[in-house]
Amino acid sequence: MPPAWYKSVIIYLLPAMALAGCAGHPVSSVPPTDSTIVGTWKFIKAGEQSIPFPFLIEFRSDGQCNSGPTPFALVQRSTYTFDGNKIVITYEGKAVVIANITIKNKTMTFPGDNGGEPIILTYERIWPP
Repeated sequence: MPPAWYKSVIIYLLPAMALAGCAGHPVSSVPPTDSTIVGTWKFIKAGEQSIPFPFLIEFRSDGQCNSGPTPFALVQRSTYTFDGNKIVITYEGKAVVIANITIKNKTMTFPGDNGGEPIILTYERIWPP
C-alpha cells in the first residue's frame, strides 16, 4: 500500500500542477508578473518523504507551463500567472489557484493535503542552475 502522501500527489498536486489535457492544444500566452518562478522544478518531497518517481514542471517566461517525467517529455499543457505567493494555472478556461507559495534560493514550497492532513510539498529548481 502506498504512503498516504501519494493521495496528496494524485488528488491535489498533479491535477493542480499538470492539469491533464491534450498535448498540442493551443494555449494563449499570459506572461507571469513575477519572474522568480521561471525555470524547471523537480518534485522532491511531500512532507519529510522523498519522492521516488520523477516529476518536473517548467514555468516559461511567456506564461506557458509544461510538465512531465523528464525534460525530454515535457508537454505544453496550460498557461499560468504568478504573483508573489500565488500561481493561477489555466487550462481550457478552468483556473486552479495554488496559494501560499514560498521560493527561497532553489527551493519552492507550498501546502498540500495528505488525506485531510496538511503537508508541505517541496520542489527544487533544476534549471536555470
